[in-house]
Amino acid sequence: MNDSRLLVAALKRALRARAINYAQVASALNLSEATIKRQFSRGGFTLERFQAICALADTSVQALAQSQEWHQCSAFQLSIEHERMIVRDRRLLLVAMCALSNFTVDAIIDRYQVTRPETIRLLLKLDQMGFLELLPENRIRLRVAPSFEWLPNGPVRQFLCAQMKSDYFGGQFDRSGESLLVFHGDFSDGTHGRLIEQLKQTVTEYSAATRDRKRTPPYAGAPQTLIVSVRPWEMEEFRALRRPTTPTNSTCTSTVQVA
Repeated sequence: MNDSRLLVAALKRALRARAINYAQVASALNLSEATIKRQFSRGGFTLERFQAICALADTSVQALAQSQEWHQCSAFQLSIEHERMIVRDRRLLLVAMCALSNFTVDAIIDRYQVTRPETIRLLLKLDQMGFLELLPENRIRLRVAPSFEWLPNGPVRQFLCAQMKSDYFGGQFDRSGESLLVFHGDFSDGTHGRLIEQLKQTVTEYSAATRDRKRTPPYAGAPQTLIVSVRPWEMEEFRALRRPTTPTNSTCTSTVQVA
């Protein structure tokens, strides 16, 4: 993919992060939606028009180029050794999770009982791991991809799963801003694979929106946790009612929780 296509792809991500669709872009530029779709599909933007769309997405050509460079060199996972280091030190894990949520140093120390020197020390540890980059004036730039994941069955995920079982799922999900959706269904392998990819894209966009906030301080609202899970599963009471000839592993439960 050439540089111009990379910039267009980065601009698309910036628009999605701000929930701006093609129709809104077309209206802002006094063009038809079909024209905008065609230009995003084929390229061929004039510099003036591209800059106008950047302004609509609250970004710039320079910022897009930097974000694209970051996206290409970013890590998708840490090593198991680094994860062990993080999970052994709860404050290091806290700072790592705050960095993933786009917290500044001031935001971290405003919300949690950690001092500025301690926060800087922990950030430097994460910098050495390649998790983030601590810039001048203690600015934080993530070096992990928007689709970053903790290692499957790794130290951090095991710890988080234990916390979810004992704490997160202890709630009723009945308050304002909470939602618990559960869907059961049988899918073919192809359909199931496509649904998994769509769920991953949803998580990536949720993550990008969290990281891309500029106007609202990260500590101004309540912490939000999104969990998306899919696995072949059926309640034990249902399995007990199965006929002996019926397969027992074809039902997948897709669960999306926001709290």
